[in-house]
This record gives sequence, C-alpha cells and structure tokens, in this order.
Amino acid sequence: MENLLTELQIALGDMQAGRLVLLTLISLSVATLLMGVYTFATGMTDPVRRRLKQISDIESRTAPVGVDMFQVLRPIQAYILPKDNWERSRVQARLVQAGWRADSALWVFYGLKVILAVGLPIIVLSVCALVVEKMSFQLWLFAFSGSAWLGMMLPNRILTGLIQRRQQRIRLAIPDALDLLVVSLEAGLGLRSAIQRLSDDLYISHPELANELELVNAAMRAGVPSDKALQDMGMRIRLKEVDGLISTLSDSIRYGSSIADTLRTFSEDFRDRRIQSAEEQAAKIGTKMIFPLILFLLPAFFLVAVGPAIMQLIESFSQF
Repeated sequence: MENLLTELQIALGDMQAGRLVLLTLISLSVATLLMGVYTFATGMTDPVRRRLKQISDIESRTAPVGVDMFQVLRPIQAYILPKDNWERSRVQARLVQAGWRADSALWVFYGLKVILAVGLPIIVLSVCALVVEKMSFQLWLFAFSGSAWLGMMLPNRILTGLIQRRQQRIRLAIPDALDLLVVSLEAGLGLRSAIQRLSDDLYISHPELANELELVNAAMRAGVPSDKALQDMGMRIRLKEVDGLISTLSDSIRYGSSIADTLRTFSEDFRDRRIQSAEEQAAKIGTKMIFPLILFLLPAFFLVAVGPAIMQLIESFSQF
C-alpha cells in the first residue's frame, strides 16, 4: 500500500493528489465488492429468480442429458446397457417417474453407474494407500469390493430419492389442482380446455404436475382418448392419489356423469383421507418418542438424580 501511494505521488507530483487518488480507488473497490455481494444476495432471495430457475430446471429435464459429460461413453453404449429388455423397460419407467424422459437418460444412468463403479474404488484405494501404511490383501479386497458395490448402488438410491421427492411434490399439488379443475369445469370449460388452463395456472407453483398435465393435453390433441391419456399419466407418476383421481375421471367419462360433481365428491373424500392420515401420524408420535426417551433422556435423568447418591455411597464404603 505504501509503495502504491509512493508511485502515485511520484506519477502525479503531488502528495495530496496521490492520497486522494488512492482513497478513490479504495472506495470504488469497496463499493464494487458491496454491490456484488448485494446483487448475489438479492439474486438468491428474489422469488422471481427462484421461480424462473425452477422453470428452467424443469425444462432442462426434458432435454437430452449427459451429452457433454458422458459423450465419451457413447461408443460403449451397447456394452453398458442391460441385454434384458424387461430390465431396460423397468429402469426407463423409473427414470420417467423421476422426471427424466430424454432418450439419452437410460444410457447416461448406466454410464454413471460404470463411472462410479470404476472411479470410486480407485479413489478409495488411493486414499487408503496414502493414509494406511500397511494393509493386508483381505483389507484391500474388502475396500475394493465395497467401494465398487457402493458405486453400483448409489445411482439407484439417488434415483429412488428423486422419485420420492417428485411424488411428494405432486401429492402436495393435488388439492390445489382439484379445486382449480372443479372451478374450470363449472365455469363451462370442457375437460381438455380445463386441463390446459390448469396446466397454465400451476406451472409456477407446481411445475411437476403442470408438466404432466401438459403432456396429457398434448396427447389428447394428437387424438389419444382422454381416458388413455390420463392412464398414461398415472403410469408416469405411480402415485396412489393420482391413480384414484384418474380412475374417477375415467369412470365419469365412460358413464357420462357430471365430471364437476364427481371431482367435488372425490375432493371431499381426498381431504378426509388427508386428515385421517395426519391424525394417524400424530397418534404415532407417542410411540416414536419412546426410543429417544429411553436412549437419551432417561440415562441423563438418572445420572443427575441418582448420581450424587451413588457417589456418596462410594465415598462411604471407601472409608471402611
């Protein structure tokens, strides 16, 4: 800092001007840093930015994934994919349930398993070689096989977690969707128009369900029967509440009854089941609290309550 001030004073030929220029530069630097921190903080907390990011994330899931990262695995695609068509169909269905409908999702998933199954043992064995001085062959074999098994199973666990998170978000969106659908149908819209309106209204708050409804509407515009399009949505989601809704709509369409009245009845039953489920979970809290109570609270209580008495007994007996 002193050298910079000296250089500025020599360049400007004035001590006061050099100090003034240095203070100006410091002030500008601090102001730029504060503006950057403020912009980053407001960008992270701005609801509009968060919603736009959610929309971009949902749209990116429908695009081909892994094109850049897993491009090197494309030549060995035929070797990493399972030969059994049933296994391919099962994994593809699970990927669709997680929201990944791209054609490359299947081989990217298996490519990730191959990368983890090969790379994770290398990392684990390298760390063991650096940390542990002497390792037996059995320990090396255990570390290699365990890390390889973990690398193979980790993508399955991540996929299961993504499916459960997506199903939970869709489950939370069903009450709002039922209310909006009933209002749209009672306003005079047809089923296709009501589903399209529902998809547009839910795209910000519940993008997963809105995306599924948009696919249903696209299938209906392409000539697929409405009950078949709804059943396909049920196969993509695999949620009990959605299956009940689709069954109710299919029966109403098949028998020609009022869809709005049927949905209102289903909505009341659905809310009753949610209340019963909440009451059931609340009733289980007492049973679940027994284990932490026994493991953590009771030992501490007995230590405080009985500990001094035990210490006095030990002191008393030690005198004899």
